[in-house]
Amino acid sequence: MRIGWRRSVKRLVKRPAKNQAIGLTYSERGINASLCQLDDQGHLVTLQAQYFISDEVWHKPLYQWLKRNQALHLPCYVTIESDGYQSLVADKPDVEDDAVAQALRWSVNELFSVADDTVIDFYDVPVPVAGAQKVNVVVVPSTTVNNIVSGCHHAHLDLKRLEVSETSARFLVPVDDTPCLLIAQTSRTEVTAFIVKSGHVYLSRKLNHVENLHKLYGEELGYAINGNLGVELQRSMDYFDSQMRQAPVQKIYVNLALSDVSDFCQRLSTALFLDVEPLALEIDGLDKIPNPNLFSLSPLINTQRAEKGAE
Repeated sequence: MRIGWRRSVKRLVKRPAKNQAIGLTYSERGINASLCQLDDQGHLVTLQAQYFISDEVWHKPLYQWLKRNQALHLPCYVTIESDGYQSLVADKPDVEDDAVAQALRWSVNELFSVADDTVIDFYDVPVPVAGAQKVNVVVVPSTTVNNIVSGCHHAHLDLKRLEVSETSARFLVPVDDTPCLLIAQTSRTEVTAFIVKSGHVYLSRKLNHVENLHKLYGEELGYAINGNLGVELQRSMDYFDSQMRQAPVQKIYVNLALSDVSDFCQRLSTALFLDVEPLALEIDGLDKIPNPNLFSLSPLINTQRAEKGAE
């Protein structure tokens, strides 16, 4: 009996195309997966497909999607969206480097009542603040980390790196000695401002009372920009100037799902007297996907930098 076993074996063991990778965002509402093509230096050049999964057991539909796209066993870079963790800025403990995380657990526990099964990590603030060395502390439930690791394993992905929005944002803007501010939707209900300089995130601030910007038009949008949003952004920039002793922000990039981004940028530019423009990435295929999730792409923009950590 002729069963074509040679063809079957070749189909089952077929490997993905060279220089492909998967970017994932993990949030309370679901998983967003991006299938991407990289160049020989590990830089993202093409977004081939993007897929959103709201299933609680997300690895099963992800596996099927990867299989259909012949994308099993690819390297995977995951970003946890802002609704999946807590963060704060704290004084860096005066202990050996390998003891910093444990020392931070005590101080963080006073604020968040951190459970024993919680993962705590940190990355340095690039410059002293008011003369003191600070660290950005990230608090993630162990169940979240375990779910990501297990899900990637069952979806036949090779998990390379786990980021959070604060560290992932640095890939979305140009590496430049001139500081810029990025306003981005970091979860369905949260908008965050990031100040980035020379490839480092100096400051991040969740913006209050601006999660409904996409529902505002005309005068209402103007009131929001000149009110809560403008005040929050100005506070962030003032802190960056005065407490971190850095040169002023020169440009603002906007990554929000708005009906008229150009109108928003013009209004914000008028209110803050700064150059404001939509965030635009030179990635083939990006324009074919409505409201693409850029945070699922961000570590893939430069995988070599991503694998070095938050620096």
